[in-house]
Amino acid sequence: MKKHNSKKKHEVVLTESRGTQREDYLSSLRDNVRKFMDECGYTMDELAEIAEIPLSTFRDFIYGNTATVKITPIIRLAKEFGVSIDELVGADTLPKETKESLQILRRLPEHFSYFFRWSIRATERHRNRIKPKGKAVSMIRPICENGSLKPSNDFDLIDISDIPLDKRAKIFMGIKIPCEHYMPLYSPYHVLLIANDRHPRPSEVCVVASSGSLWLVRIKQGKVYSLRDDKYRCDEDYIDELVGYVAAAKILEVQND
Repeated sequence: MKKHNSKKKHEVVLTESRGTQREDYLSSLRDNVRKFMDECGYTMDELAEIAEIPLSTFRDFIYGNTATVKITPIIRLAKEFGVSIDELVGADTLPKETKESLQILRRLPEHFSYFFRWSIRATERHRNRIKPKGKAVSMIRPICENGSLKPSNDFDLIDISDIPLDKRAKIFMGIKIPCEHYMPLYSPYHVLLIANDRHPRPSEVCVVASSGSLWLVRIKQGKVYSLRDDKYRCDEDYIDELVGYVAAAKILEVQND
């Protein structure tokens, strides 16, 4: 049996069932198996062998001549395609965010996916330091380079349990200021707590991503102004991503040597 391209498998856009009846799930399952055949070059013979079922049984399934399918062959096909049974069947039992994260992780090169797996485990370890009823978010420590903030692999968890509830509920990440460029507004001891539940107001500091860097700006009437000198930089349409606005700022305790 020929070896199929894993990268190509991860680019297949799977169908989700539009109903809750057995026939709906069979239809989306059949559609998804066909997609792997069409886009990745699998043959009926190959998939029947992988599923460990007779070729005639597999053909009946593909052509809709059967109303039942056993779970074990489907598990074997899901393993071959590198997807969950939920995704292959189109059952839509996984949250949208979880599926999106899984799909991104599968497309990444192995050394990147290893790092993200490590990050998840590290975040869990850090989270265990937080009080049971507290709230913590991931805090990244960017590097200051030529006036911009470059993302790095250095991150931690920051406890935001002391932030007022109305703001705390919206905050999803923290960014540690690594330089003095933004003084007197923010010092190198500040952590910016970011929310993205709405578009930032003209008076609010927000974080945008552009050209591989993070920038602190204000957005007024669709135009982006630098926080450092309040000069116009570009129209909002030209930034890569609006990360969010600064909902609160927290000062880290100074560590005495």
